[in-house]
Amino acid sequence: AASCGWTLGVAAATQPGVRRPIQMEELDEAFVLDFKRRSEERWRSARIDRGLYGFQFRPGTRWNPGLADSEIDRFQKELGMEFPREFRLLSRNLNGTDLPTLNVYGNCGEPESERPGVYSFPKDLAIVKGYLERLDSDWSDVVKVLRSEGFELTREMALIPFYVHRFLVGLPNGDPGPVLSIMDTDAIAYSDSLRSFLEDEFCGRTNS
Repeated sequence: AASCGWTLGVAAATQPGVRRPIQMEELDEAFVLDFKRRSEERWRSARIDRGLYGFQFRPGTRWNPGLADSEIDRFQKELGMEFPREFRLLSRNLNGTDLPTLNVYGNCGEPESERPGVYSFPKDLAIVKGYLERLDSDWSDVVKVLRSEGFELTREMALIPFYVHRFLVGLPNGDPGPVLSIMDTDAIAYSDSLRSFLEDEFCGRTNS
């Protein structure tokens, strides 16, 4: 499986064992605001594909308003971690999506089902904590799998469930990390950076 371009580089001198992307462009507010506009434009013209299996964003989905710094502080306290700079910036502008995603199961006759889109605080706090609890119970196996992918996961990193089983990673000094996909013990380095993840997941691909 691909390791998403992660390699031991200059950062290893200050953070042993931490693998960093060859190139990483950190989020800035201009990107976040433009991303918000483009993703909402895409959802505004979206249509549910009745022949598709998997959860789809509903037409007209929007981002919830961002959080105040005090709310972000409360969120990270609830999770027992310190958020990376990028996630704090993102959370000041966006706080999850307003409509649940929909799975029509390809119109096979199975009842449709819903689940939250991008998680918001405090509405989806229980879901976020549930993902972290499951990760904790599978920790050793997940570490081994990701090590084989070229990424060394440590307890010092912030791991933030963001959307389905995608986890944003913050390095111990607050620097941004990659995005991981973790479902039980099935884990991969999903994207090099939060910036590329947002572009690919919400502005590039048709569905997730």
